[in-house]
Order: sequence, then C-alpha cells, then structure tokens
Amino acid sequence: MFMMSSSRKRLQIIQFLRWSDVRQFWKYALLLLLSLPLLGCSFAYDQGVRLEAEERWEEASTSYREAVIANPGNSVYLGALLRVNRHVAKDNLQRYREYLAAGERVKAFARLQAVRQQDPNLAEAAEEEKLWSHILLSGRVRFEFEQLQTNVRLADEMQLQIRFNTPAGKTITAPILSESGIFFVEDLTYRQNPQIFAQYSVQSIGLKLARSEPSGLSRREYQKFIDFREIQPLRVQGQLDFPTTMVPSRYLIADRSRVLLRQQNPQEWNPPRLVQYELLLQGDRIAVRSTDQRREFAADILYWNLEDQRALLDFGVYDLRFQAENRNWAIRRKDYQESTDDYLLELAENLALSPYFFYSGIAYPFVVQP
Repeated sequence: MFMMSSSRKRLQIIQFLRWSDVRQFWKYALLLLLSLPLLGCSFAYDQGVRLEAEERWEEASTSYREAVIANPGNSVYLGALLRVNRHVAKDNLQRYREYLAAGERVKAFARLQAVRQQDPNLAEAAEEEKLWSHILLSGRVRFEFEQLQTNVRLADEMQLQIRFNTPAGKTITAPILSESGIFFVEDLTYRQNPQIFAQYSVQSIGLKLARSEPSGLSRREYQKFIDFREIQPLRVQGQLDFPTTMVPSRYLIADRSRVLLRQQNPQEWNPPRLVQYELLLQGDRIAVRSTDQRREFAADILYWNLEDQRALLDFGVYDLRFQAENRNWAIRRKDYQESTDDYLLELAENLALSPYFFYSGIAYPFVVQP
C-alpha cells in the first residue's frame, strides 16, 4: 500500500514537471512572437542607418519607410525617413530636369510629383509645378452597331479608338468604350499659354484590329471610319478672355444645362480628303473657319480652371452612320435635347477625373465662322 502511494506521487510529480515545461515553452514562444515586429523594425532601421552613411539615399529611404510602417509612433524612425527623403527629392529633381530636356514630359512630371511628396518645402519644385497644365479630352461616339458589325470583317482583337492631333504635333489615342461610347484621354503641357488648348483636334475615328496570319504571326491594322488627317490650324488669331486672378471655381455639372442651350442640328458630313481650318479666338468664344463650314474635328466647348491649371476639352457627342450608297461613314455632332443626352454626367461619376469638373466660371464654345 505504501509502495503504491509512493509511485503515484512520483507519477504526479513527473506530470507536473512536464506541464511546467509545456507552459514555459509557450511562454517563451509568445514572447518571441511579440518581439518579432520590434526586431524587424530595428533591423530595417539599422539597415537604413548603414545605407544613409553610404549616401545610398533611395535605398535608405526604403528601409526607413519599412521601419515607420511597422512602428508608426516612433519619432526617431520618422525623423530619419524625412531626413533622407530630402536627399532623394534633390536627386529626383535632377532626373526631372533630365527627362524634361529629353522631351519625356510624362516621366518628367511623374518625377516632379515624387519630389513634391518627398520634400513639400522644396521651393524650386513648387515653382516648377505651377508651369504644368493638365488637359482632359472627352466625348462620346455613337455608332449604328449593326452597320458597324456588318462592315467590319471579324478579327481576333477589336478596339474602337479616337485619335487626336496635339498642338505639339504629336498624336494621342483614346479608347472608345464599347458599352457607352465614351472616350477620354489626358495630356500635359509645360510652359504653355492656355490659349493653345483650342488647337487640339480629332485626327480620326476608327477600329484597331489584330488578326492571326497563317504563319502564326499577328497582323495589326487601324481601319479608319472618319479621317480628318493630321490637320493643324493654318492660322490662329485673337485672344480668349481667360481670368488672370483667382476666382472661386464652380462645379461644371451644376452649370451644364445653361451651357448646352445651343441648337445647330447639322446634317451628316463626309469630310473631304483635305480639311483646312483657321481659329479666331474672340474673347468668350472660339470661331472655326473651315472646309465646308464644319467643325466636327474641333472640340465643342473649352473649360478652364485657373486655380488648378486644368482644362477640359469637351468634344460632345458624335453620331456616325455608314452610308451604303457610297460605302463610307458620315459624321455629325449631336444636339442635346435632354439631360440624358449629355455624356458628361456619366463621365463625372469617374472619381479619378473629378478635378477636371471644376472651372473658373466661363465656358468657351466653338462656333462656325463663315
């Protein structure tokens, strides 16, 4: 009886010791898990210190940023990140100048934006930002889709496109969304008077196709429905009355019904092989003197926001119809009869484009000048 009791006690002691070991194991494991983020922060910060000492500013910034993200309340980490970012900003400002000199405006502006984020107090970058303007070209194209499908041979890939001539002599392309017919594309200008925005024009409207060849290669082509060609104004005269002092910007959509009171009801137009035009800037409107007294290649309305250096070029709504008798496409700009005819209301739902829907209170319509 005594022996059994002694054995039971030894067993209980062994079980207790084992349970104590288990508890100690989980205790240490928990402490290790809790300390890992701190160890990670310390490693990232220490690595940043080493890279900063070697003047490897961008790499040091990355390491310090990792430390700040893991421990955002640490003022030492944050101070190190801000300190290194000032060096990164200066490097990026130099790259900005190089891209600008090479004519790579998109890359240049991206670098400038990075500089403004890295060192908001860098005065030179702040002044450079004021020299840039943003332009949004937008509109809608309506096809008779049955005719479109009938007159286009099937391909592996098809994308409706509209192409624009820019004042810089380049071409920019916007896809036409098949569901809505809406198109939009952004452009940038540097050190340009906003009067130049009137010189953007439609080059062509068509379909980009990709077809597989028997050889296995893919052949790409662009089938033009409407072709105004690479036209530029023969002459530009006059001035627009742009505001020169800051005025409170207004929300464009709220004023839209007032702006769209014009009714022209143009007939369908088959553009000739050679389209020529002049622009007469007449204060609060833009007169277009052109072949056949038409202006479908030009925008419909120009909006300018001085405060934000942004322009919206509204090309309106185009109707395209295939004419079976001469087997070509005709174009006309549609009148707005009801608010539902206005594509801009739908485009304004795109929050990424919201900065373009404010203007300085004056809309500059394009009109035909005989």
